[in-house]
Amino acid sequence: MLRTDPVIAAADYLTSQLALSARFAWEKRGRDSSQEPVDYLNEAFSVGDFTGAGRLPNGFENFLLAAHRYHPIGFAYFEEVYSIDDGLVWVDLVALDQSAHYRWIPDQRGRLVGIQQLDKSGNVNFQEDAMPTIAANKLLHFVRQPKSPSDFEGQGALRAAYLSWRGKQHSMDMGLICTERFAVPTPLLKVNLEQAEQTADLARTTLGMKQTTVEALITRMTDVLKKYASHESNYLVSFDGFELSTYGGDAYDPSKIVEWIGLLDRQMLVGYLSQWLDLGSGGGSYALSKSHIDMFKAATANLLDYIGSRISGQAGPGCGTASRLLRWNFPEIKTSDRPVLRHEGVDAGKMQESLGAIPGLIDRNALTADDHLEQQLRRFFRLRPLEEPRSVEDRLMRGLGDSSASDDAGGRAIEQRPIREEGADVNTEGELR
Repeated sequence: MLRTDPVIAAADYLTSQLALSARFAWEKRGRDSSQEPVDYLNEAFSVGDFTGAGRLPNGFENFLLAAHRYHPIGFAYFEEVYSIDDGLVWVDLVALDQSAHYRWIPDQRGRLVGIQQLDKSGNVNFQEDAMPTIAANKLLHFVRQPKSPSDFEGQGALRAAYLSWRGKQHSMDMGLICTERFAVPTPLLKVNLEQAEQTADLARTTLGMKQTTVEALITRMTDVLKKYASHESNYLVSFDGFELSTYGGDAYDPSKIVEWIGLLDRQMLVGYLSQWLDLGSGGGSYALSKSHIDMFKAATANLLDYIGSRISGQAGPGCGTASRLLRWNFPEIKTSDRPVLRHEGVDAGKMQESLGAIPGLIDRNALTADDHLEQQLRRFFRLRPLEEPRSVEDRLMRGLGDSSASDDAGGRAIEQRPIREEGADVNTEGELR
C-alpha cells in the first residue's frame, strides 16, 4: 500500500514530514540538576546544539524517519550498538527492517525477552539457533495501539485502510477491463444478403471472379477489419451490401467508477488519520479547516511524545536507551534528575497566534515576565538562551536604569520604560510602594 497507492503514500509522506519539522533537545528536570548530562545526551543523539554534529552516525532525523514506520506498520525497533570514546559510552541506533522479523521471544509472564530475525538469505532456517537473536535490553522498540501488554506487533494505521484499499484495487481492475473492452469501439459488420448476392454475381459475370461468393466476401471484409483494428493498415475497403459501424462506443461511462474510487480514497484517508487532506473536496470555513489541522498536529505531537518517552524513560526491555547510557556514564545521577527529551515546533502556529496577546497580559498583571517565559520565547525564536537567571527586582532596576545600559546575558540594548502599577508609585531606588 505504501509503495503502490498514491493516496496512502502522500498521507504517509505528510505525516513523516510534519514529524521531521519538530526540533528535539534534552532538558534538565530541575534547576539544581547538572548541565553535563544534558550536553552529553544532546551530543549522543545529535539534537539540540549538536544537531547535525553529534555522535549518532546517521543523524536524529534519519532515526526519527525510521521510527515513524511504527505508525503505518504497527511496530518498529532498533538495535543499540555501543562504543567507547573519550572515556564515555556512546550508542548507535541501527534500524531493523520489519520484513526481516521472524518471531518475538517472551518470557512466562509475557514480557519481551528478545527477537529473532531471518537469516542473511531472508529465509527461515530450520535450525533456529542459526538465525540472529537480539536481547530486548539491546532494543529500542515502538508499538502502536497494542491489544495487550504482550502484543508486541500492535495495529498499524494501514490495517484500518486495508479494506478500502482492496475495494479500490478491485474497482481499478474493473475500470481497466471496461476501458479495454468499451473505451475503443468494437468494429461491427452488417451484411445485406440480397445486395451481397448481387455483388457476388456481378463479380463472377463481369470481373471473371468465378470463386466469389457471399461467404468469401464476408471473410475478406473480416480480414480488412482485423488489419485496421491491429493498425496493420489505415484504410478500409467495402462492397455493396456491407455496412461498417461500431458497437459499444457510447456504452462506457467511467464516471461511476471514478466516483466510487474517490469515496474509497476518502475512507482510506480517514483510516490513516489524514482527514484534513480531504478538506479541498467540499465547502467549509477557515475555522473548520484550522480545527482539522490542529487535530492533525496534536496527533503528530502525541506520536513524538511517545517516541521521546521510549528513549528517555526507565530502562527496560525495548525502552530507556538514555537511562542505560546515563547509568554507565553518570552513575551518581538520581532517577528524578535525569534529563528528559522534549520537542517543539509542531504547534508553532498556535504560539505565533498567541504572541500578540503577551504584552497585554503582562500589562494587566495576568502574566509575569520571568526567566521561564523569556526562555520559552528565546527557544521558539532560536535565540541565545539566558546565561544567568534574573530576579524580578533586577528586571525593575533595569527598567528604571540608564538608557545606555545593556543586557549582560543577551548582549543587547534594553528599551528603558518605567514599570508602574495602577495606584502605585516608584521611588528612585526602584521599590514599589
